[in-house]
Amino acid sequence: ENSKKSNHFFFEQDYEKYFESLDHTKDKFDFYFYDGEHSYKNHFENLIIAKDYFKSGTIILVDDINFPEVESGTKDFINKYPNEYKILKEIKTANNHGHPSYWNGLFLFEKK
Repeated sequence: ENSKKSNHFFFEQDYEKYFESLDHTKDKFDFYFYDGEHSYKNHFENLIIAKDYFKSGTIILVDDINFPEVESGTKDFINKYPNEYKILKEIKTANNHGHPSYWNGLFLFEKK
């Protein structure tokens, strides 16, 4: 399903199917928000697949960074490409599922 407002698109579907529909030579993201299933495997593999659609200056936001699997998957991805990404902000919240500010933490980084 696709929700559109101006030039912003939201897709609610399996990330592997979504990326299969794109052309990595033409389709590039300015901003990428990933809020998916919370396993290490899904977070790490999603970022590996998505990286072909990042360009210099792409901002990536990963939700639910309080979960150790999400944090590890995200940081392992960044560490795999140490000269390609810059960490902008890591916000961990005091508790999971319900903090009034950033819910369950977030991680913001940029493609150099």
